[in-house]
Amino acid sequence: MIKIIVLDDERVALRQMKKVLQIFSNVQICGLFTDPDEFLQAVRTERVDLVLIDMVMPDANGLAVARTAQSLRPDISVVFVTAYEKYAAEAFEIEALDYVLKPLDGKRLGRTLQRFLRRQETLRDGQRKGRNAISVNCFGRLVIVTEQGKVRFINAKAEELLAYLAHHAGGPVNKAKIIEALWPNRDVVRAQANLYSTVYQLRKDLEAYGLRAVISQSRSSGGSYQLNLPHAESDMDLFEQAYQTWKNGQLDQSLVERAIEHYHGGYLHEHDYRWALSRQQELEVRYSELLEALVTEYVRNGRLYQALPLLQKWADLFPYSEHVHAKMIALFLLLKQPKQARAYYYKVSNETYSAELGYEFGRSFEQIAANPAALFDTFGGLA
Repeated sequence: MIKIIVLDDERVALRQMKKVLQIFSNVQICGLFTDPDEFLQAVRTERVDLVLIDMVMPDANGLAVARTAQSLRPDISVVFVTAYEKYAAEAFEIEALDYVLKPLDGKRLGRTLQRFLRRQETLRDGQRKGRNAISVNCFGRLVIVTEQGKVRFINAKAEELLAYLAHHAGGPVNKAKIIEALWPNRDVVRAQANLYSTVYQLRKDLEAYGLRAVISQSRSSGGSYQLNLPHAESDMDLFEQAYQTWKNGQLDQSLVERAIEHYHGGYLHEHDYRWALSRQQELEVRYSELLEALVTEYVRNGRLYQALPLLQKWADLFPYSEHVHAKMIALFLLLKQPKQARAYYYKVSNETYSAELGYEFGRSFEQIAANPAALFDTFGGLA
């Protein structure tokens, strides 16, 4: 829960900000103030994560109030809300989290809250590394981080070998299987020599970052190698935990949000590893399922603006899915944005389906508009 207090000299502005903040179920409003002294007293006495401060007030300077708040609570995050763009440079001198122009709306505030959550995650990552943790990121690009920093590889094959061993979840991998994946159609003798030299180089790369004896070797059954990273924290583990928890009937909203945030385009997305393709496809489907589950949860709880960017991610992932596009049109209608809904319907029905696919979009605009909320009543998968 993000604990927030607000300072603005205008009560009308406070009421409007309260209305917008109440959209978000992960926000707790701990105080709305027109008086800077009362505001600072709350900073002293309340456990507050985030403060929204009007930059320009008749009897107080928002920048000065923010500096005082930070001196009282160095860990607090500051967001300036103002009608004037000209103070933005000053705001970021004190490392403000964000600078938002009035009138504040849910979509814009949603981006601010996501920025806050990312900052908190970065701080937690730093704290974990300080406790000698090892982090392994498999989404986007393979990244291994130790307390000595991010592991850098001398050559691409050493990096691919590490990815392949990690791909097998820390279990032993037969040498023949490794050779078939990394050096297909290569002479056996030369392929084995490549494997041995690559293992040697990989061990040197890892040892430079404090990772010693993490690749073990067995000579039985033709020989195998195994990756052992004790106490490692993995984005893959986080993703699978979120997915399995949801499949077991419990949507842990915070966990799913973090899993989606870590996805970064897909499993080993920035590498061209043929052996990873089937796993990429499997995780892409799971990612789409989590997206739909979270979108549905947001819509059911009235958090429509937060649902919109997630639904757009889903539409980008499956650009020819009628099911996804119908939900996007329905969401625009629920947001009371009929022009955007019609424009989106025209785009997919005429440009995407008629022009590119050669057949008509399966639902009429009137069918969707008759009951847009109904599209979020059930989980529809990729249909």
